[in-house]
Amino acid sequence: LLCAFLLHSSRSDQVIQLQPEMSVTEGSRVKFDCQYETSGSNIDLFWYIQQTGGAPRFIIWRAAYSITQQTSDIKYESNLDKDSKSIDLMISDVRVSDSGVYYCALSLAFSE
Repeated sequence: LLCAFLLHSSRSDQVIQLQPEMSVTEGSRVKFDCQYETSGSNIDLFWYIQQTGGAPRFIIWRAAYSITQQTSDIKYESNLDKDSKSIDLMISDVRVSDSGVYYCALSLAFSE
């Protein structure tokens, strides 16, 4: 399994993924790390996968300033550390079908 990462940045908001690529053993558990910087006080954080020939696909969403989490599959889990401004993605029971480019993103959340 080969997983590559992209960098996404926008103005003073940015995410930084430290591992450019990873190889893991099928059936194992893998953890990807992402650090973020933002001037916003209310943000949402996301993880996506893009597989060969496909569009980016949503994996997990976290509201940075609450405990809310939403995922597309129970094999995905995320931990948010507000002090270090980092969010990780853990994938359990990794399969070849999990191969792709994984990336995190942040978005300013707007409240009414």
